[in-house]
Amino acid sequence: MTFPYKCVLITGATSGIGLALAETIINNGSFVIAVGRRQDRLDQLVHKHGSDKLAAECFDISQIENLPDWTTSLLSKYPNLDAVLLNAGFQHRVNLLAPSPSLLPDITSELHTNYLSPLHTSILLLPHLQTLSKTHPTALIFVSSGLALVPSVLVPTYSAGKAALHSLSWCFRAQLADAFPGLRVVEIIPPAVQTELHTLQGLPAFGMPLEEFVEEAWRGLVSGREEVAVGMARESAERVEGERRMAFERFTSMVKGAGVAKGKDD
Repeated sequence: MTFPYKCVLITGATSGIGLALAETIINNGSFVIAVGRRQDRLDQLVHKHGSDKLAAECFDISQIENLPDWTTSLLSKYPNLDAVLLNAGFQHRVNLLAPSPSLLPDITSELHTNYLSPLHTSILLLPHLQTLSKTHPTALIFVSSGLALVPSVLVPTYSAGKAALHSLSWCFRAQLADAFPGLRVVEIIPPAVQTELHTLQGLPAFGMPLEEFVEEAWRGLVSGREEVAVGMARESAERVEGERRMAFERFTSMVKGAGVAKGKDD
């Protein structure tokens, strides 16, 4: 199989996983709209790849109150947008042995960036993707984390936000599958990867090398898988998700059978 999407929006595209996926997608022939907060890095990307292959959008996706206007402007500039890859996120440690109100701004910002922003962005762009999916393939791609499956005691709010995103991807996929078969909901589930996510916290680089991660993730994307768990995250998914997935599918079938998923109240 091939990667069927020709115009791909990527959030968090100026470093780490987002940057590596952006360059991989460009190198495989698709146009990328790179979203990030750092204009200098966006400028470097455009200079490196050229404006015929990449466009830059300097925007802070954690500012969810600005998302409606931004997405409207985005679609006016890129009406052929056919895939949205929601990757932006950050992580910080939460020490509950010394709780303090000073923790709250970081926790709020983390949940805005890691969960509320992809939720709001996907809702705002879904009507466009749904309409476009009637004529050619479209995709909504979430980047969650292996910590969505097995949380880390050191980063409870990061783990919880990614678990919410994992659950969201299952529900989106189940709701949309029948009515919009041309719109795929894909989830990439990384393990720990050697990126700024850790080094910006003052931690040493650890985890899977970024190049190895992107190579495996890309194989999963072009193979058509709807859930692309990579490295140790794939091992976690295989161990812990099977029974839960079957329970979800049974419950979904029951809900759809009762007409609840279509908004019926009888």
